[in-house]
Amino acid sequence: MATQEGLEPHRGPLRHPAIAWMESPLAFSALVPLLTLAGAGATLLAPMLLDPVAFGAFALLSTLFQYTAAADLGLSQLADRAAARGADHAAAILRARWRMALMMAGLGAPAAAAFAWWSGSLPIAATGLAVLAGAAFMAGNGPVSIHRAAARIGHFTLAAIVLQFGMTLPRLLGLGLGGVTGCFAALALWYVAVAILVARPPSGGAEGLRALLGQSLPLFAFYGAWLLFISANRWISWAVSSSEAQFGLFAFGAGFLMVGVGVISNISQVRYPRILAQISAGRASGAAMLASDLTRLALTTAICVAAATPAAQFVISHLFPRYEAATATTLALATCGVPLAMVAWGLPVSISLSQRPWRDALAVFAIPVLLLAPAMWLGERSWGIYGQAWACACVTALLAVLQLGHLSVAGALTRAGTGRCLALMTGLLVALWAMISAAMAQDRPVYTKPPNDALVFNEDFHELRIWTSGSGVWQPSLPWGGRTIPTNRERQFYVDARIDPPQLASLAPFSLDKGLVITARPIPEAARSFSAGLAYASGLLTTAKSFSQTYGYFEMRAKMPKGQGLWPAFWLAPLDRSWPPEIDVMEAHGHRLGGYWATIHWREGGGEPKEKGFRITTPDLSEDFHDFGVEWGPERIIWTFDGAVTATAQTPQSLNKPMYLIVNLAVGGKWPGDPDASTSFPADLQVRHIKTWRLDAKPELSQ
Repeated sequence: MATQEGLEPHRGPLRHPAIAWMESPLAFSALVPLLTLAGAGATLLAPMLLDPVAFGAFALLSTLFQYTAAADLGLSQLADRAAARGADHAAAILRARWRMALMMAGLGAPAAAAFAWWSGSLPIAATGLAVLAGAAFMAGNGPVSIHRAAARIGHFTLAAIVLQFGMTLPRLLGLGLGGVTGCFAALALWYVAVAILVARPPSGGAEGLRALLGQSLPLFAFYGAWLLFISANRWISWAVSSSEAQFGLFAFGAGFLMVGVGVISNISQVRYPRILAQISAGRASGAAMLASDLTRLALTTAICVAAATPAAQFVISHLFPRYEAATATTLALATCGVPLAMVAWGLPVSISLSQRPWRDALAVFAIPVLLLAPAMWLGERSWGIYGQAWACACVTALLAVLQLGHLSVAGALTRAGTGRCLALMTGLLVALWAMISAAMAQDRPVYTKPPNDALVFNEDFHELRIWTSGSGVWQPSLPWGGRTIPTNRERQFYVDARIDPPQLASLAPFSLDKGLVITARPIPEAARSFSAGLAYASGLLTTAKSFSQTYGYFEMRAKMPKGQGLWPAFWLAPLDRSWPPEIDVMEAHGHRLGGYWATIHWREGGGEPKEKGFRITTPDLSEDFHDFGVEWGPERIIWTFDGAVTATAQTPQSLNKPMYLIVNLAVGGKWPGDPDASTSFPADLQVRHIKTWRLDAKPELSQ
């Protein structure tokens, strides 16, 4: 049997008067929020330093760090069980953690970097450093798990402070100096130093890694499944979101959720031994204590979410202005905190009581894990990242139901206690859903258009004035003659009947019927040699040769086509043919017409292109005509829908040059996806008018 050689100085209670008070469980519980907020400091502050695209990469790499840090395959749980049974595996567990950490650093970091190279959307160096930092954290966390298992709360607290400090100042310094890569480089340096200086394992001992893992792996079942579930939503969102910026907004909300769950998980580490001792002794007080804890926890979490709802818009818009569009998604994700808090609190009890951990973990987690991806995909198709968030809430509630059921079967909860917890959770989730939905559906401010004498462009399409021989209004191609946008991988060819052969001109994308109709239809196989192999004919009109303007209010009244792969848009592009900037008044997908996207693109100096976008929820856009507008001013941009303000943003400094109008119906592409068997052709985008006003005076917003 191994002894705790090398750990002897840490076996007794803390004697120094300045820190001896940390031995109290109550003192630790008071310190937990501070510890967790310290550990989550960079997550909370990173959005102030990073735009949504960069923050999305930061969030994904943070989950890689978590995976690696937790990849001890149950050695922490083995320490808990060994301590409970009076066994002494401390030194052997520390040595095993180091061996696991070295293997993860040597094999996992290169594999992760290779994955980043393959994906093309994650920074390669930062990805490898995230895994390296996680491996060092695993080694450095060894003494923390040993002190926790032995109930040496003061030593546990001190060790945790040293460990968690790396998640704050070093990480923030790295972010400020080197962005995402600098962040994980700083983490790697800090935790390598901690592991070497304070967590070196004692020498000696004959326990083999395989033997220890044989004991620890079953104990890892619950924790591994839990870690997979709480982090999977970010990877799924990365895969299904409409853009990297939209994923960054989802990750913003998910980050705040994880801070709250982290606080609860840490407190439970001190609380659950008491509950477990009562249950193991066969006392009913243990089940009553757990049920009481769960109900209080659910109520407290729900009250916090309800209290945050009225202030969320103000707080996010002022502290995190680049993430204002994530407000509704953040609140929806916050509702997940109610069931997640209950699961996190009961999880240590489930681990300790389970006689067949793999079977029990599968019973609790398998269905929620399998449902999460399709649920989020459906949510994305219906309401964008807001739909993803509510999908997470529904699946998380199911997880809590299964977890409460397991606790009941294991004897940790009575039937009555389980029923009360389920009823309370359901009621709270319904109440929060109603409250958040009402808050997000409040009457939008009314937008007052500029006066009629400021109307400078008024096209009602009584006739279609194609630009010909130096006169007209609309050019049926991009200014440089482009007939598609290859970088979008679109499948349509924009027909220009002035110059196209009869095989294409006869497909006639433009017609008049109480306004303009832009029609998309398949190109016959025999004619595709004239369309660069593109499979669909459609139309695009621009005012690049006839009209452009700096600042103003721009509006289109239109009815959208329905169908997978259809991509109607009304947007502004710079007359000098640079990109960015770009203002998307509206872009819609034919299979998701319960809303549309409003976006700006810009560049600061010589840096990478940036974007800020909003998903605007609406009635079905294929059922009636609606007004889509944007006010573009020198200080702010305001999007409107049917005369109501839907989104606002500060005007980037580089968005200050003349821009022309574009209306088009694209087909297919990497964003909406290609048409399928459900898409009906011909498909029509119907436009009643397009108008532009100058901004002689800024219009006011009124309720």
